[in-house]
Amino acid sequence: MLGNDCSLFVMAVIRHRLDYLSIPEDDLKKFADDFQKNRIHETNRRFWVFLSAISFIHPIVDSLVRMSSRSQQYEELCIAIQETFLLSSDFFFHAADTSRTINYIGSFDPWERPCSNPFARFDFDK
Repeated sequence: MLGNDCSLFVMAVIRHRLDYLSIPEDDLKKFADDFQKNRIHETNRRFWVFLSAISFIHPIVDSLVRMSSRSQQYEELCIAIQETFLLSSDFFFHAADTSRTINYIGSFDPWERPCSNPFARFDFDK
């Protein structure tokens, strides 16, 4: 039995699609746990848990799933994972500097934290 954890899949997506960023493993794990708890519904979880079990070959799985009947659903989830991670991290607070280590701040939810807009700039002196 595979269990109910699909955090390895979430982590593999970030490692594969955001491979140009330096992200501490602990931050990646915290984000994956939060993301699966908040965004992956129980009705769809079994497929993502299966992909999590084979996440060590994610680039191959990524190519194969893109050719399957779940291609659109898969792509939407992968984009959601990427976007949510970037908005949940300090990436945009440091002007999208890819040379910096990216740290996970906390799960981004505009309804929970409406004032944490990473694109807001408060340079009143200029």
